[in-house]
Amino acid sequence: MEVQHDSSDGSIQLSQVNYITCMLESVGMSNCNPIATPIDPNAKLMPLTDGDPCIGNAKFQHDYLSGLGKLMYPAVTTRSNLAHAVQHLSQFSIRPGPEHMSALKHVFCYLRGTITLGITFRGTGDLHMYSDSNWASDTVDCCSITGYISYFGSALISWSSRKQPTVALSTMEAEYMALAKATCKAIWLRKLSHNHFHRQSVYHALC
Repeated sequence: MEVQHDSSDGSIQLSQVNYITCMLESVGMSNCNPIATPIDPNAKLMPLTDGDPCIGNAKFQHDYLSGLGKLMYPAVTTRSNLAHAVQHLSQFSIRPGPEHMSALKHVFCYLRGTITLGITFRGTGDLHMYSDSNWASDTVDCCSITGYISYFGSALISWSSRKQPTVALSTMEAEYMALAKATCKAIWLRKLSHNHFHRQSVYHALC
């Protein structure tokens, strides 16, 4: 992970240019054509059916899992824009097929064009969050996807994209489940920041 400090405005940027460069080289896609989105919104991925020739192909599955594993690290550290794609592709880890591998390579092509992106921390501010859900987006079990992001001032500090554990019967129910998850995270972050500033105050008082 690279850490860059800009003395002019005091900002700090976290990125993973070297890691992503090495990752693209390891999967043979260092010269691929860049793509504007991490996942094709029109692609409808489905699990493989019995009898598909890719089932039982150990090398194919290893290549898929290896590529997916390489994406997980930036998705949870500096590249929140990969969270949904990684979450979605992880559902097909047991029985991946050619269409799943194509979607995985789509993510690598996206990284090729956005390799310098990262997270910038600048100044201070209040904690605020955004949540959303994609109702019944899973074509297999009709589960919805919960997504939320947390900001401290202008800095992104946490994010999540996960399938909801139960099937929502309406868009409102899916939104409420997403909101409940985001609220739990907000409460935890507020307690964390309160304890941090409280310890700082005690430290300065003692000094």
